[in-house]
Formats: sequence, structure tokens, C-alpha cells
Amino acid sequence: MEARARPDEPAPDLPQTLAWLPREGAAHKSPTVPAARRGLPVASDKPCPVCGKGGVPIGLPRHARCERLARVPDVPPPRAEPAPHPNRGTEYRRLVEAAERREAATRGRRSSGTNSRPVRISQAREAVLIRCGGRCENPRCPGQPDDVTDDGRPILEVDHVEEIAAGGRDHPSQMVALCPNCHAVKTRGRTREALRGVLAQAARDKHAAWLLC
Repeated sequence: MEARARPDEPAPDLPQTLAWLPREGAAHKSPTVPAARRGLPVASDKPCPVCGKGGVPIGLPRHARCERLARVPDVPPPRAEPAPHPNRGTEYRRLVEAAERREAATRGRRSSGTNSRPVRISQAREAVLIRCGGRCENPRCPGQPDDVTDDGRPILEVDHVEEIAAGGRDHPSQMVALCPNCHAVKTRGRTREALRGVLAQAARDKHAAWLLC
């Protein structure tokens, strides 16, 4: 019969298990302390690949807020105004000069036929298409279609801010390239009068800038 230990007797020594002992040669790890509490910098000076600003946390490729944007599919990039190319600026000025030479001879004339439409100057339209860079020239455009025509051209419509029949000029300084949505708003939308003022200013500004290229 086994002898039981008395309550007042000390417990026998038990062999230490390896489960809780530190391994031989292993470095002791202290609890993780945030970099800010350790006096270390928490952000680097490298620019964020999404927003382009600095202050990216050390160990991360981008800002936390930009990480969410990067994971959202089909986020369109910010719209950038196309910079006029020197050669295209020369072509723009050439077309404007040709349109101005024809304007004196075609002003007020109408084409022969049943519709009797005003005579249009093709060089003026070509100049606007060069100037727009394939983008709608309405500063308030919510986004033009990403699709293109069969020959690869953007879906744009060159329009006169003030109709020729109402006294407008067939001249790039008073013409704009619009996507179908903006063209519809400008033609029959309830805000068309306010939009026409915006488009008139945009046409003048863009025309003046391209003449300096």
C-alpha cells in the first residue's frame, strides 16, 4: 500500500518541462512596443504611389487610406488636362488661319439644297479636335464614354457655343468638343444657359493658350 504525503510535508521536486523553458541559444523577445513610444520615426519620406504625397508609414508600400483606393477595381485616374504639343500647336495655328481666311467668304452663306444649312468651315472643326486632345472640353463633364468609334477616334461632337444661325462664328474660339452627354445638356438641358457661359469661357481660354504654343 502506497504511503500518501502528509499535508504538512513539502511537495516533491518535479522535473522541469521543456515547454516553458527558453530554448538554448534563443534570444529573449520583449513585447512589441509601437515605434512612436520607442522614439523611432513612424513615417518615411518616400512618396505614396497612389496619391504622390510623403509620410508613408515605415514597412508599408502606401498610406492606409490609399490602400483602400488601390483595392477598388476600375477607379478612373484623375483627369489631367492634355499639354499642347509644339508640333500640334503649329498645326492648330495653321488651321485657325485657314478658317479665318474662309470665314470672310462664307459668313452668312448657306449651302444649296433643300435644308439650306449654313456653310461650315472644315478647318475650324479640325482645329478643335486637335486642341481637345480626345477629351470633352466641358470643365464640368462628369465623364465621357470610354468607348471609341470604329476607326479608333473618341466619341466627341464639335459644337458652336452660339449657333451660327443666331449670329455665332464658325471659329475655334467659339467652338468646343463635347461628349454626347454634355452636348445634350448644352442643347436641351434645363441648365443649358449657364453651361453655355462656362463653355464660352473655356473655348476662349483654350484657343488663346494654343495660339501661344
